[in-house]
Amino acid sequence: MRVLRFRSGSVITDTEVDFSSNETLPSPSSVKDVVVEAANNSTLGFNITADSVNVSTAIIPTQAPSDTQTTIFSSANQTTVLTSASTTTKPASAFNVIFSINRTFDSNLSNSTSPQFKALADNITTQISPFFQASFPKNFLGMQVLEFRNGSIVTTLEVLFSSGTVTQGQVYDTILNAVKNGNLSFSVIPSSISVIQTLGNSTTVPPKPNIATGIAGSLPVLFMSLIVMLLSAAFHY
Repeated sequence: MRVLRFRSGSVITDTEVDFSSNETLPSPSSVKDVVVEAANNSTLGFNITADSVNVSTAIIPTQAPSDTQTTIFSSANQTTVLTSASTTTKPASAFNVIFSINRTFDSNLSNSTSPQFKALADNITTQISPFFQASFPKNFLGMQVLEFRNGSIVTTLEVLFSSGTVTQGQVYDTILNAVKNGNLSFSVIPSSISVIQTLGNSTTVPPKPNIATGIAGSLPVLFMSLIVMLLSAAFHY
């Protein structure tokens, strides 16, 4: 298992647990029972409110046979367990793509089990996934929406790859291409896009400096230096 994130609401913890497809995959109710039992009977060092546990299921499309990944959102006030189907290939790299949708925020989007959350999440993944499948035909595993937040609609989208060579720059370029050329049914603010790597060790190649801009930007400084030198010379004479 791995911790994906922490967020506000006491401390809501998003944890991912993988199960082998060779075993009988647990139902959401079985996962809930395990979490509740742990909350009631274990000395965890932190408190989970057992009666706040809720379980829902989301599907990540994949062409390979599927495992089940279980994502646990927990806090003193709320615990949500999200189980999702995924590929048998373990992710070698993962990225959180964050962007703002130019639309008024609906408070129901804060709840990952609400129909509003599921509808918008499905809409986003259905329209953006083909761009990643085209850019990374051998490495793209799937994606899922982790959360929506207020600020127009701030969206955190997790994208998974089987290769550790995928870079933040490549992911950024792909999502920007989708936004600019995808005729999406939702409006993403391009300047709001950011990419954070959460799994893997790939590096981002920094953008090359604009040489012309650098020279132009230095001209006023050179001009001022020349004036100071001439004045200094005049005072000496």
